[in-house]
Amino acid sequence: YKGTFGDPSGRAFGFGFATSTFGYVGGGYYYGNHIKFYNDFWRFEPVSATYTPRQYLGGMAMQNTGAFGIGDKGFMVAGGRSGEMAGQETWAYLPATNTWQKSPNAENSNEASAVFT
Repeated sequence: YKGTFGDPSGRAFGFGFATSTFGYVGGGYYYGNHIKFYNDFWRFEPVSATYTPRQYLGGMAMQNTGAFGIGDKGFMVAGGRSGEMAGQETWAYLPATNTWQKSPNAENSNEASAVFT
């Protein structure tokens, strides 16, 4: 753990991944004396130990996701915007353009394989 980002209240069930250069973290929710869902996304810069806000994938807060990095891309799979929607969205993050690309779900292997190239 280094540096701070977002709301100091804390969060659970967010997502994170690392590319060849930076770490990334976002989403999730806080469940304390109130419930707060997060729709933010941050890049961690290891040399300066700072977090920089980046483009969130849009819409409501994402939670209960799996995420990973391959080379210079990040991927978020098997996530949902609520418990009922878990596993219904797949996204690719492109750091070079600071954009998210909604991708076909992994259940369709022919379409999903194109996402990882």
